[in-house]
Formats: sequence, C-alpha cells, structure tokens
Amino acid sequence: MPKNEEISYETDDEPKALGDGLSTKCVCDQPSACTRAVHLCRALSMQSRGMIQEYFCTGSINEDQLQYKHIPEFLSISQSIKGLSHLKRVCATKLMHNIKKENMFETFELADTYELQEVSKKCADEIVKYIDDVKDTSQFLALRNSQMKQLVRSRSSEEKLVIRDAVDKWWQCDSMRRGEVYTYLRDKIAGKVFHSDSWSGRDGTIYLFMFSMTKSGDQICPAAYVYNISCGTGYSVKLKDTWDLNTMYSSCCIQPSATDPPYIFVSGKGSKSVKLLQCDVIMNKWKVCASMKYPRTHHAMERVGEKVYILGGKMEDKNVSHIEEFDHKKNTWSVVGNLKWNVSSSLTIAYKKKIFLFGGKNNEGEDVSAIQVFDVEEKTVKVLGYLPVECSGGRAVIVGHSVYIVTEQTHCIKYCTEKNKCTILKDQPERRQMFGLYLKEKNIFVTGGMNEQNESVDFDLVYSTSENLWTKVDHKGETWQEVSGQCIVKVPSHIQFHPLC
Repeated sequence: MPKNEEISYETDDEPKALGDGLSTKCVCDQPSACTRAVHLCRALSMQSRGMIQEYFCTGSINEDQLQYKHIPEFLSISQSIKGLSHLKRVCATKLMHNIKKENMFETFELADTYELQEVSKKCADEIVKYIDDVKDTSQFLALRNSQMKQLVRSRSSEEKLVIRDAVDKWWQCDSMRRGEVYTYLRDKIAGKVFHSDSWSGRDGTIYLFMFSMTKSGDQICPAAYVYNISCGTGYSVKLKDTWDLNTMYSSCCIQPSATDPPYIFVSGKGSKSVKLLQCDVIMNKWKVCASMKYPRTHHAMERVGEKVYILGGKMEDKNVSHIEEFDHKKNTWSVVGNLKWNVSSSLTIAYKKKIFLFGGKNNEGEDVSAIQVFDVEEKTVKVLGYLPVECSGGRAVIVGHSVYIVTEQTHCIKYCTEKNKCTILKDQPERRQMFGLYLKEKNIFVTGGMNEQNESVDFDLVYSTSENLWTKVDHKGETWQEVSGQCIVKVPSHIQFHPLC
C-alpha cells in the first residue's frame, strides 16, 4: 500500500480516533464494511492495534512481530477494507509457515473463509497426511463440502487409500445434505483406487470369489477362496469368526467398472438372525449391514446397478415371496415386489435391468420349472414360461444374449433371453452340488463343490459352448469344498493387488 494513501472511515458513532494517522471519515464505497473494520480495530489488543496503525501509516508490517494469534483479526480487517491485499498476503505467508497437526483444521477454516487457495491446498495435504489419526474427530466430520473436495484433490490422497474410508464416514454424518457431493467425491476417488482410467478384459485380471463355511478345529468359520481366473491360481482366506455365522447362502459384488472399488455383499445365518455383510475389498474392511425386513434363508441375491436384491427364500418353514432392495449407501432395505411363484434355492442371474429366476423349490420342497423375471426399473414380476425340467440349486452365466444354466441335478440348459426359448444341452458327466461357476473364453467351468458321496473333488468340469461337450480337467490350486456364494471382481492387469490380503 502506498505510504501517502489515506485510509479513513465514517461511522454512525461520534468519531473517535483509533491512533495517530487514522481518521474516521470514510472515502470508500463500502461504509458498512468500514464500520465493521472500525469496530474490529477498536477491539484489537494494544500490540495488534499498534501493528495495524504502523501498517496504515507506512504500508508495511513487522512480520517478525506478527504472531499466529493475530492473523484471524488481521484477515477480517483486510476482508472489510479495500486496498489491503498486501496485508492479506502477509497473513497467508505466515499461515503457510506455521501449518502443523495441532492447528491444521483451524488454519483450513481460515483459508477457506478468506479464499487463501495455496494455504487451503497445504492444509488439505497435511490433513490427508494424518488422515488415520483424524478421520474420526469432530473437526474432520464437520468439514464443509468445499473443504472435502480439497482433500480429495490433494496430491497426497493418491497414495492414501484410507481417504475413501474417511470420506465415507464424513458422508454418513449428514447423508442427506452431503449425498450429491459424496457421489462426486466417490467418482474422483474411484479413479485413484487402481490408478487406471481404462479396462479391457484381455489385459485385466478377473477374480472369482467363492464363500463357504469351513472347519477350524471344533469351530465352523466363514472363509473365502480367491481364484485368479486369468492365470488359474488361487488362495484361501479365513474371514472373521466374530460374525456369529454358521451358514452362508449367497453373495454378490457391486462394481460398476474395473476402475471402481468393489464392494462384496455376503448373506448368511447366525445363531440368532440372518445377516448381510459388506466388504470393502480394497480396504479389506467388513461391516454388518441393516437387517432385512423379511429375514430368510436359501434365498437368491443379485446386484443391478448399485443396489442389491434379495429374492425368494425360506422364512422358518415357508417360502417368502417378497423381493427386497438394499441401498448400501443409505444402509436401508425396501420391499419392491413379490414373486409369482414362492420359491427357495432358485438359480438366478442379472441381465441388463432384469433378474431372471429359474426353477427352485416350492413350499413342499419339490423342484419346479417356472421361469420368472423381475424388472428392476418397473418393479414388476412376470412368469415367462417353464424350463424343460424341474430343478433347484446350481448357477448360471451369460454368453452373448443367452443364459447357460447348470443345475445340481446335472442339467445344462440354454435360455435365449431375446426369444424366451430353452434348449436342453448335454448333461454334466457327474452330479455335483454347491459348486462355483465361471466363464472363460466362452468355456464354462464348474469348480469346487461336493460329489454324490459328499466328498470334495480335485478336478473341474469344462463345458464348450461351441461343441456342446463336457470334459474333466485338473483343478489348479487347493481343493475347495462347498461354495455357498460367489461373485466376480475385476482389476486392471498392471495393478499389484491381492484381494482380501
């Protein structure tokens, strides 16, 4: 500020001198702002008032005497009076040199309020640096939307996957007001999870997750087998035994694209209730979700978009017709429809915006052949027709526009979704139950499960869709037994990532 420039004020009060060199006649076009500035100056401590007086008289300030505690007052004055940009820059420089863990949130607030962009960026970097320590604090959870965007944009967040967990906690504190910005933030973070902007099935890794209950001494514990379909290797992972699960029923995965973080959902029954569990695969963090409105077992479970659907199943001794939709962002359930045939243990698959149900067991425990479809958008259920055989249990995959159904009764059926037509294919060479199923280069693999003697098997069955032929191949990796639920997770090939590890 030029030394000969006069700063003067006009107030509603009788003029009072603030110090030598300060008059009270306003010459600017913002008298109300000047009034606030006058009151602020009068409220300053003697030391601060002397520094401001020196600044108004000389256009400079003794930066060695400027302390952190003076800065909020000086920033407020610089905001109220035009022409004090130099004072604002001095305050910003002082803040930049004094950011530390103890004051980073307070400094972040000042920087955001007074639009000190460089200070905001540095504060965001510091907060991300200590995100593990501060993500549960009231200061972090009270950050504004604009401040959270700064955190996600921080260069430090690219190497801190824990920022996803922190943003999720922040969003849940006020999900209604923060919902829109959370969607934006999640998309920004998702691109950094695997550090990849593109996906191609040829250069990516596809993992098959298979869940089951295994014995560990005298206890039965939940476990997962992670199978790398791309290279044919796998490993088993023991999951938390504190969930109080003694039976698993189904699973699915929400992952809109390969560069999005995968969330796996597993349903099972404990000693007291049926539970839905959610796993953040990247962070390897599990949590128990809200309970279904109609807890059930032997149900179907599919994902469409970013919602999970539970269809059919048994509630005590009777089948359930209700279809429930789970919103994992809100952790809420809604009843969205009813099956025409109340079935349990049906084969299901999601295709486009529809969920197809094939066969299942009726209330008498008999296999049925009904083909039902639930339209997720219209929330309607229709019976499309009937399979050539009754069946229950098993799995299905999509090849082109057709569904290939592999049942626990050895049936293999092709269902064309466009023509609503079924074709009986060659039966499996052996009967197997509770198996896993996946597609690789248009060949369908049956892996794991138990044979008719209730024994685990050490070979896979492979079905060629082009030749209508089944063959036996040696299973790579360790032998896996009963498969209660399964799902697919995709990862770009150049990423060194080991799920659930």
